[in-house]
Amino acid sequence: MPATWSLRFANPERYEKGAAMITKIKIGLLVLALAVGAGVSAAGARPAPRTIHVDIHRFQFVPARVDAHVGDTIEWTNRDFAPHIASDAGDKWTTAPLNNAAIGRRVVKTPVTFAYRCNFHPQMKGTIVATGNIVQSPKLGR
Repeated sequence: MPATWSLRFANPERYEKGAAMITKIKIGLLVLALAVGAGVSAAGARPAPRTIHVDIHRFQFVPARVDAHVGDTIEWTNRDFAPHIASDAGDKWTTAPLNNAAIGRRVVKTPVTFAYRCNFHPQMKGTIVATGNIVQSPKLGR
């Protein structure tokens, strides 16, 4: 006779405890495997693009520092009555002039920290700290 048969019928209470323990171990291992797998996939995943709002208010960028990921959109809304322009310090990009309630947008394309300012009011300054990987456009074949 197999050992499990004799244990099962000779001492059913002990058999049930052993079977319950084996089931608990299997469930624990499954949960552990799922948790490890989820951690690996989450670590390699890119965050979903988001829109980060910056208000232009009382001749200031609020917030003055923005932490963004590649793919995020920075959106400036002018809350002042004076016009403003958001422009990087190297003049590589600029928004159109933003009158009261106008909105300017810029998509973050590279992981870099850069300063920006208002061209009309040079005392207005801000910083964008961008992290992440450069998003490559897929090449289309013929």
